Amino acid sequence: MAQIVWELLTAAYLFLAGLGAGSYIISAIADIKGKGKYEGMARFGAHLSWPLVALGLILLILHMGRPELNNPVHILGIFTNYSSSMLSIEALLMGGVIVVGAATSFFWLAKWKRVWLRMVIEIIGSIIAFVAIISSGLVLTLSSGISFWESPFLTWVFTVSSMLSALALVGLTETHLGSLLFPRFNIKPEVATLKTLTLYSSSTIIVEIITMALFLAHTYITGNATEGISILTTGSLSLIFWSMLGLGLILPLLLGYMITRRAKSLSTETSVKILSLITFVCLIAGGFLLRYTILYAGQL
Repeated sequence: MAQIVWELLTAAYLFLAGLGAGSYIISAIADIKGKGKYEGMARFGAHLSWPLVALGLILLILHMGRPELNNPVHILGIFTNYSSSMLSIEALLMGGVIVVGAATSFFWLAKWKRVWLRMVIEIIGSIIAFVAIISSGLVLTLSSGISFWESPFLTWVFTVSSMLSALALVGLTETHLGSLLFPRFNIKPEVATLKTLTLYSSSTIIVEIITMALFLAHTYITGNATEGISILTTGSLSLIFWSMLGLGLILPLLLGYMITRRAKSLSTETSVKILSLITFVCLIAGGFLLRYTILYAGQL
């Protein structure tokens, strides 16, 4: 039996890092392009982005820093080995997202009148966050030596997935669940906003399916790790993998089609919100299962 080195903790770190960084980007876009129209989503994404990345960084340190040695210098070493370790580069980028995310969150909480300064930070922060998302995929591609993860398309699978999950998370502020759990960030759920979010998420789902197909096709054609594909499609991880594709991508795509059709009638406002809630929850769950299956398929 293969020894699993990159475990569930790593999958959680990859998911949270991408989810938090992606949420910051979505928040910045909603603020800059929305010009006040999507303020609830902008505030929600900013407030939630850096705690998620911070939690992911803690999981990364727990996995790689060996805190059981009770040596703080050893733990901090994960930030200083950037010349030879992709994980160190990722840790530094995550730290950068935490800083700009906390600063943006402060601007929102303090109701800072100099909006242009917040937007400048959002632009800089979005660049840092996007590089952090890309580097999280490169952590597997470049750092592991496992052939199943060496495809250049894997990084883009994770990148698109991060943006898709983040879009779903920020979109929750426009649903009934968002109203219940995050009342401070919610202005008023509107069908028009949900329709816009659904259109973006549906387009991103299609891109994600394409990148997944390219990743699997490249792996199969090169013949480097066809065993990993077998594990995903017909082996021990097949149930989780196909559930991820069905419930995490295909179902949200179908629901998105229903939402765009139902959104034309204001009488179906409640059903649109419910369908959107199901869509966003499925997308977030699918984002985690994607990392879990790919992570373990490369090691079994």
